[in-house]
Amino acid sequence: MTTYEIYQVFRRYTDEPDQSFMSDSEAAVFLKLGYAEFLRFVDEYNPYVRLRGTQITMDGTTPAYDLTQGNSVSALNATPSILGPNPNQGNANNTLFTNLGRMTRLVNVLRLSDSVPGQVTQSYQLVQNETQLKQWNTCVWQGNTLTFGSQIQANITLLYNYEQEIGLAPPQAVGVVPGQPSQSWSGVITQATAVVVDDNLQAWHDMIPLFAYAQYAIVDAANNAQVLQHLENRKLQLRDYLMQRSFGAVQYVHQTDDPSDVSIYIA
Repeated sequence: MTTYEIYQVFRRYTDEPDQSFMSDSEAAVFLKLGYAEFLRFVDEYNPYVRLRGTQITMDGTTPAYDLTQGNSVSALNATPSILGPNPNQGNANNTLFTNLGRMTRLVNVLRLSDSVPGQVTQSYQLVQNETQLKQWNTCVWQGNTLTFGSQIQANITLLYNYEQEIGLAPPQAVGVVPGQPSQSWSGVITQATAVVVDDNLQAWHDMIPLFAYAQYAIVDAANNAQVLQHLENRKLQLRDYLMQRSFGAVQYVHQTDDPSDVSIYIA
């Protein structure tokens, strides 16, 4: 689905076909919230679906990596920023700089071979705080910093989930200034400006207007029971898909809000 199609369905669900009682700017906010909730749902049940692999270079002088790169407007290709007010990364020649969605969940940290491109030589153990950094093969994400158990000189790949990127500016040569306009649907809800929601979950994009409607219903104080029930049905279907999408993969335990409800999920 395109952003325009999602916008049209959302307006039908809200029974607000024009801007008399809900402006397009308000609709764009609900859609942004709805898509964010959709992505959180996916990442919560299977963080391996939306993995981004970003390589960073550790120079051996420190065990810590600044994930904001000091809010640099032109973070180099080898030292990208993935947090802060302007996460960005340069291309191979550092002539264009791409806006990035901020990291929301760090899934894995891998060390790559110096001689064989792409070969993984070490998977680091993620710990909860710096007091647990007792071994060289451990690391922790705290605040804006990724800290390893010892100084290292290596190429490191971070596998992580990230924010939606709809509305971010395309790659630019002048760098990405701090305080850039955050992700926004405002510029992509007309037929002329629509973009495809590109996250490899196209079969489930009908859920975005459903999640957006759930946000709208909070302020409307007049729930459409059929829409909300359809959302719950689709959430169950999506959960089952996320559990089964990679047959034969490693299984992991996901605990729900109910402590008695513990299920095995497919990674």
